Amino acid sequence: MSATSCDGPGCVILLIEESQAMAAPVCDDISRPAGQSAKPKGEAVATAINSLLKQLSDGPDFDIALVGYSTDDSGQAMVDSRWEGAFAGRIFVATQDMADNPAAVEQRIRKIPDRASLTGFREESVGFPVWYRSRTQGTASQVRAFQRCAELLAEWSTSATGHRSQSVVVHICAGASGDGNPLKVIDGIRKASIGGEPPLVFQILLSTSKLAPPTAYTGNRMALAQGAVRDVFDRSSELPVALVNAIREAKTPIGKAARGMVYNARLQDVVQVLGLIKTLTRGWPSRPIPVAAPVAPTVPVDNVLETVAVETTPVNAAAETILLDSVPVELGQADLVLELDPVDDEPLILDAAPREQAGLLVLVLDRSLGDPYAPNNESALQRLQEQANEILAQAAKKPTGQIEAAMISYGLDPTGEADVRTTFEGQLVGRACVRDNELPDGAIRVDVREENVPDGIGGLMKIPIKKPIYFELDPTPSGGMRAGIQAVSAVIEDWFAAHPNANSRPVVVHLTRGCSEADCDPFEAALESLTRLGDQVLLHHVVATEEPHPSVAYPVAEEELQTASLRMLCRLSSPLLGATELAQTGSRRISTSSRGIVVNAKLDVLVPSLRSLVAS
Repeated sequence: MSATSCDGPGCVILLIEESQAMAAPVCDDISRPAGQSAKPKGEAVATAINSLLKQLSDGPDFDIALVGYSTDDSGQAMVDSRWEGAFAGRIFVATQDMADNPAAVEQRIRKIPDRASLTGFREESVGFPVWYRSRTQGTASQVRAFQRCAELLAEWSTSATGHRSQSVVVHICAGASGDGNPLKVIDGIRKASIGGEPPLVFQILLSTSKLAPPTAYTGNRMALAQGAVRDVFDRSSELPVALVNAIREAKTPIGKAARGMVYNARLQDVVQVLGLIKTLTRGWPSRPIPVAAPVAPTVPVDNVLETVAVETTPVNAAAETILLDSVPVELGQADLVLELDPVDDEPLILDAAPREQAGLLVLVLDRSLGDPYAPNNESALQRLQEQANEILAQAAKKPTGQIEAAMISYGLDPTGEADVRTTFEGQLVGRACVRDNELPDGAIRVDVREENVPDGIGGLMKIPIKKPIYFELDPTPSGGMRAGIQAVSAVIEDWFAAHPNANSRPVVVHLTRGCSEADCDPFEAALESLTRLGDQVLLHHVVATEEPHPSVAYPVAEEELQTASLRMLCRLSSPLLGATELAQTGSRRISTSSRGIVVNAKLDVLVPSLRSLVAS
């Protein structure tokens, strides 16, 4: 159904998990300045919701509810209205009444694009209205929460008699249900006829790791890994055409029969979904005569903890998304600043001469695909090349001149022979190794695009983002790996000859789609030439699978991976460089036993760890 088919105002229920899981910090670094502690998920979600409410308050008039759910100290489900101030105790509130009745107005600092400034923005103080504040306790009583939503929709539908109207439920959660599977209740909601139309159910499951990529607006259930991501898919509604078009206009990938779901959602994903609610409701007709709000719930709203909220300023005219406060950074190139100690093990090459502060980073790209001729804009090779370019861009940022980088790729040529490329291209053509301070001017090209980044008060501002490209290669059939690994060994030997007293070990990052079970033995044999170098080389793996597989980052044991070939790669991966120091920070799920492998995730800690090791 398109938004314009409504002839009466609809309703929106914002259903928010408030369990203890929402006290965990948000996982994406883009939403905050480097070095600043991450906000709790509950507080960040409250910021986004208040930003949306401010925008809805000056649009068409319809009913909106804020519902939070958790459990009390005895484990009993608590599903209550979360309006504050003048609306405390009410369930549905008319959007036309919100502007004049915020619970509070807070002063926040907003960033405004300013090309004349060294930072790219200037700051100003603005006021921001608050209607909702989060609280966190207990567990997630999702079944009872959706049962309450079904009750509220049934009550609201009595006021929509005679009108064809749309109702929407937006569920934001941090994990699994604590009281059973809510799918049956959700199916009942989606099959109901509320205001003449079945309700739309949006599902947003917040990420637990910034390394796990989000799965958003998919329409193909079979392409998803089994488990939680399929549960989120099953519990969401297919998007109407108007929202599909809005997402496409916002340059966000979306497939056929797309669902209103985001799994492993970052803060910007939360904001985009809330922006879609504004896009949808802008097509609703306003209520011609004010309608009294429904009767207050029998359970009063508890006192809640005070949190900070920020304002939103829409930027994207298509989806009109909003975003949380942060300092603009170049996506994919933000440095993770770590203060690390050197690893305990010394290189095997010992010398009485003083140690040289020098490091080597070798990127080895597997160019093969199962079907290299199939049109696929999201192929494993494209994902691997994107990661390789991001790693080199990170090395190029704040260069020291002490780290050298090498890039090698392997595949097959048109005759079926091994095709191994061992030098850079562009201005660095013919060079096998280059210093990190040469990388900024050595890219094949630099793509520049405008990117929406946080403005500090819940809005977005557009700034130009530069993305250097070093790898840009075509796919080939499987093959050439043994020759590629031999080339790696040759580069390492030459580097050791030039740096006999280096104070760090070369780090090899093998970027690959993996192999089939039938090819597992020859694949392993090709890598053994590197593992036989022992402590002289650290081997890490970045794997982009062609078949669905859950994201895994820095596992401790190979059993965390689902296939024999991936478990083999885990066994052949070195301990993660800097794992001991990273585990001590407690900032991410890394232990002292973590292996240097990621599957369908980002290897984001390697360059800072290598830089710190060399500097020591």
